[in-house]
Amino acid sequence: LEERDQFMSRLASQIELMVEKQGEKAAIVTHSMGGQVFLYFLQWVSRNRTAQWVDQHIHNFVSIATPFLGVPKGITALLSGEAKDTAEMGVLGKILDTYMSPWERRRLFRSWGSTYCMIPKG
Repeated sequence: LEERDQFMSRLASQIELMVEKQGEKAAIVTHSMGGQVFLYFLQWVSRNRTAQWVDQHIHNFVSIATPFLGVPKGITALLSGEAKDTAEMGVLGKILDTYMSPWERRRLFRSWGSTYCMIPKG
């Protein structure tokens, strides 16, 4: 993200500006994979700004439904292309099965970097 569009630098600058204008540290709320991205950001900013940056700019971090330990269905998506949760969605599942074979889904899922964050850990 940083190499492609300087996402981490821009996020750090936005947080710094907000803290400067508000006079208070930031409260960060993330959802789903945003929690994974923000954890990476915290590591990145500690290495690329200062080690104290987080303490100086972040008051708290609330994560909603972030798969910190992965999810079991991440394995089946990578290995077989199974999309059971989507297939049970009625019309959407039928469309998916009609236009994308499990092999095509497996190839697609393996091309997404975020899929690997979903593999169960621990």
